[in-house]
Amino acid sequence: MNRKQQAGGRSPGGGAAGPPKHRKGPGRWLALLLPALGVAGAVTAVGFRERIVRFRAGGEDQVRAALAAVTSLRFEAGAPPLSVELPRVAYRDVSAAVEGGKATAVTMVEADGAVAFDGQAPQLGYLGREVVALAPCAGPGWCAAAPLPRLAEVLEALRRRHRALAQAEPGRRVRAWQIRVERETAEVGEDLETAGPGGGPARSRVRFTLRRSGGAWVEAG
Repeated sequence: MNRKQQAGGRSPGGGAAGPPKHRKGPGRWLALLLPALGVAGAVTAVGFRERIVRFRAGGEDQVRAALAAVTSLRFEAGAPPLSVELPRVAYRDVSAAVEGGKATAVTMVEADGAVAFDGQAPQLGYLGREVVALAPCAGPGWCAAAPLPRLAEVLEALRRRHRALAQAEPGRRVRAWQIRVERETAEVGEDLETAGPGGGPARSRVRFTLRRSGGAWVEAG
């Protein structure tokens, strides 16, 4: 056997030639940066501001996972702003779509907390259908500057309603709101404290419906 025949079928380093090896790329991973990132600017008609929710881009699964990781929120809505603090938040049944550099999530939200406005601090219970818009952050990932836009709109409508009624009911105070938001309606339970006979406080509960009309929430007649 000549030298050329001896060299046949062997690699330049002397080993047998084989198929090229492929390295596996890094797996996708998700990061969620919670409220320490700071407060976003007002972006809605009611002056909604919220601490940024940030996570890596990459598709619908990442959107769902990021919203599922949010357990509390604090934001301001309206002008002048009312403050909302929700120590318990849960995004459920999230349906997400990512297209053209933007993301939209349709979700049911459960939340408990409190609202502060006009020297009052009613407790808040919320169950509602939300449509959350997300856009790329300045850095990696996505940001949601308005994570509960419908709740923000309904709270502003309730504050306007309270102020109008308080003109005829001095001492009127809201102790709690229970809110359930569907597509175009909001069912509201309102716990009140008013001046009773003899000047003592009287407590009561009322229920009413708000309807969305022309981009605003108004009380149904």
